[in-house]
Parts: sequence; structure tokens; C-alpha cells
Amino acid sequence: MPWEKVPPENETWLARMVADYPDAEKRKMFGCPVFFIGGNMWVGAHERNFILRLTLDDQEEILQHPAVTHFAPMDRPMREYVLIPPEAYRDEDWFRGWLQRSADYVRALPPPVKAGARAAQPRSIGVPPARHSA
Repeated sequence: MPWEKVPPENETWLARMVADYPDAEKRKMFGCPVFFIGGNMWVGAHERNFILRLTLDDQEEILQHPAVTHFAPMDRPMREYVLIPPEAYRDEDWFRGWLQRSADYVRALPPPVKAGARAAQPRSIGVPPARHSA
């Protein structure tokens, strides 16, 4: 199934929904608009849908909505994300409530560690450590 580009009206709608979050940073991932808080992905557009990052408990609750599913691009589930289709997000008050819950969760996450970044490991230079004989 071919990938569908995010419609411009969805990009505009999402920008309006996140306008009340001054700590949100817009980026593009695979050509789709996504927003990050504190370096962590928060919410984004995917085709005609939106994705939202939630705790496992919140996922259990939101998945009670018959249209909401786990987000699984290319059949690879993303553990903390749900897919919200138009029939769910058309209720803006409902969506705003979940957006706030998601923002609260993402703000509580530690900043991400950049790929390849590791704590500096001390190196011993010169004489190898002495061996103790028993």
C-alpha cells in the first residue's frame, strides 16, 4: 500500500492544536510534521491520521474508542504511540484532552540520549595495573 502524504489541512489543524504549547518544537520525520517536547516526540501527523505518545495506562483507556488503534507503521508497532483517525479527532475537545495528557507524560520523560553518545570511559595509560599474587 503506497504511503499517503499528510494533507495540508491536517498539518494546519495540528499546528492550531499545539499552538498553546510554547515548549513544542516542530520537526519533520519522513516528510510528516511532528512535535517534540524536551527533545522527546509528542504528537505528529501520519497520512490522514494523528499519532500521540501516551503512557500504557492512558493507551488502555484511549483504545476503548472504537476507531483508535496502536500505531504500527510498516506493521512494526511503536510501543508508546496510538493512531487517531479522523472519526476520533473530529471531536476537538476530546482530542485536546488527550493532547494535554500526552504533553504531561512527555514532559516527565528524561531527555533522550543521542545515538552513539556514551559516557566517557576512563582509559589507563602507561603501566598496566599490578596483579596481586595469593
